[in-house]
Order: sequence, then structure tokens, then C-alpha cells
Amino acid sequence: MTIAVVSGNSPRYFFSLNISTPESELNVKLKGLINGRYERHPDYGSPRMTDWVRDEGYDVNHKRITRLMKDMRLQAITPGPHTSTARKEDEKY
Repeated sequence: MTIAVVSGNSPRYFFSLNISTPESELNVKLKGLINGRYERHPDYGSPRMTDWVRDEGYDVNHKRITRLMKDMRLQAITPGPHTSTARKEDEKY
């Protein structure tokens, strides 16, 4: 547990409490499932990953899968927006 109290000449005091809680068993299991599926399908984002995890029999919310993927720094590998727009200097046929 980390407790940080910052004070000074100002009348304002800031208190920060950082308590790390252990990861639940379900989150650890879900992270393993997500990581294994992501290795085979890096094009799966959180909506598709949520559907797949639900198909595997887990009752999970899309926000949980999004948070777990963000914690593991996983992001779908897909083209960005406007990949087919032409530049102004290109010729139009």
C-alpha cells in the first residue's frame, strides 16, 4: 500500500492512496483466453472478442473485455479510416 500526502504553503492538501488488489481468477482465465485467441486472430477487436468469449460460455460484459484488452495492450490490427482516399496530387482517370 502506498500513501502519498503532498502539502506546502497552499491551504490545499492532496491525498493519494494507491492500493493494488489482486486479479480475480476469472480475469486471469479470461486474459489467457483472449491472449490465445488474439495470437490466432489479431484482427479481433473488443466487440468481436466479446462475442467469441460469450460463445465459449462466459457471461461477460463488453466493457470488461475492453478493459482486459487495454490492460494487456492488445488492439485489433485493421486498416485505419480513409485508406482508399486519393491524394490531391494524384491523377484521376
